[in-house]
Amino acid sequence: MTSRTTAPAQCSRPLCAARRACGLRSLARHYPRLLLPWPLPGAGSGFFPLCVVCVSALNLFSSSLHLCLSVFISGFGSPVDSTGVQTPDCGFEILFLGQGMPNAIFTAETFRFFRELARHNRKEWMDANRDRYKTHVVEPLRNLLDALAPAARKLNPRFDTSGRTGPSISRINRDIRFAKDKTPYRTQMYLMFADAATWKLGGQLYVGISPDVVTAGFRIYGLGRGSILADCGVPRVLKNPAWIAQQARRLGRKYESYWYSMEKGEWTKNEGWPLEPQDWKKLKGWIVRRKMPPAAATRPGFPREVTKILTNLFPLYRFTSLP
Repeated sequence: MTSRTTAPAQCSRPLCAARRACGLRSLARHYPRLLLPWPLPGAGSGFFPLCVVCVSALNLFSSSLHLCLSVFISGFGSPVDSTGVQTPDCGFEILFLGQGMPNAIFTAETFRFFRELARHNRKEWMDANRDRYKTHVVEPLRNLLDALAPAARKLNPRFDTSGRTGPSISRINRDIRFAKDKTPYRTQMYLMFADAATWKLGGQLYVGISPDVVTAGFRIYGLGRGSILADCGVPRVLKNPAWIAQQARRLGRKYESYWYSMEKGEWTKNEGWPLEPQDWKKLKGWIVRRKMPPAAATRPGFPREVTKILTNLFPLYRFTSLP
């Protein structure tokens, strides 16, 4: 939980009830924290040996809902009234351990698995670590899908949120039949939001997990006639090239953009935004994304951050992929 950083008002009494209750000897810049176990000791019996928490009111203030609490600390006399923001005497923050604190979806074990897979990319190793893969990769990706699905469906009701391998979650097995690289497994996995009927042909919003980086963004590929990029995205951009420049100004500071073209039969990466009409005439793929360290995915607020990213990038999907 993120601590509040606003400094409390100076205490008007040297030893006010709040300061006695929270155990402060001098005021700090940040709110003191009172950590209460949850469930409360003695809950159900009507007697709490350590403290009694009474919900006294619900106040709507500055568009935020604050739970007003009266906390009675055994042995400290007067109650301490707190909204979790600030009391007249001094600031006070109350945290209930184990209650109302969202758990992180990914852990360090997810990234450790991918790093070890990169070093031991063999079927024998994967067979021995299949349970780790399911526990620390597949299950967290499905949990992330559950967390993001409501917001994704609001953006586009046709997004596939079924959790199927392929449309929603990428495969870890590589197709090595015609590949020079014969390693059997990918060292990254993707959660994708795409139209259920055209997920192979159109754009996607996605989250990527790999050994050393996490990405969230938009991507679209079109390798020939009949692709949505060729039939929908490219004609729209050629009609309105200023739109891409507008998106570059809106998103360029926070998001990385690059695109692919075919040059002399080679798949070629081009850094930056495809701003010129001639870029789109040869464009075969376009990615706009934000890169984050693995630690970002191990925070409880990761789904909320990803939701913001995908919402910011949805106009790119809509412009290039929707009829």
